[in-house]
Amino acid sequence: MEQYIFAPTVCGAELEEELAAAIEKRTEIFSRASLPGMWKKTDALNRYAARGSRRKGILRKVLPWVLILAGLFLAIPGVMEPKELRTPLIAGAFFMLLGISSLLRQRPARRKGSFRRAAAGMLQNTSGLAEASVQVVFDDEGMKVITQDSTRTVPYEEMEMLIETPQLYLLTYGGKATLLQKKDLTGDAEAFVGFLSAHALSVYQTEDQ
Repeated sequence: MEQYIFAPTVCGAELEEELAAAIEKRTEIFSRASLPGMWKKTDALNRYAARGSRRKGILRKVLPWVLILAGLFLAIPGVMEPKELRTPLIAGAFFMLLGISSLLRQRPARRKGSFRRAAAGMLQNTSGLAEASVQVVFDDEGMKVITQDSTRTVPYEEMEMLIETPQLYLLTYGGKATLLQKKDLTGDAEAFVGFLSAHALSVYQTEDQ
């Protein structure tokens, strides 16, 4: 019988953003299923915005540095002669602040607070794995969670979906979720995903996967 075995370990806080992305993805999937018309319009608007953003992408990357360099060009003489060149000094400082502000706005946005809080809670719940002996086994019957005291089985027909991130798997079922790290898997990750897909489980990836 084909099996894929995880020996779960504690998840570090550095995985919060990844897990938040997985939780957000699950929320989006359910939202798309319940409000398809709204998402059709949203996707159309996003495609239109993406066409414009590609044309403006180079300008957005270059403009902040142009502003910073222009600010330095004006500010350096002003620093050397602050009384005589007060106006260029002020203008230079303004351009540098404007350029730095533009660079900061280009940083990737963090996930919404609600998704990050949910992710932080799930990560904290894995702290008990440091002292527990747990195995999670996937075979033809479903997922088995094996501890020293018991074995719990979740059949595939009760599972909702698997969401994959670069380092994690988030499996949801019956209002619950099991969080697994790829590094804890004994076996090939790609074959594992194929195995679940063969059992009619929907598998999704986050955008950074």
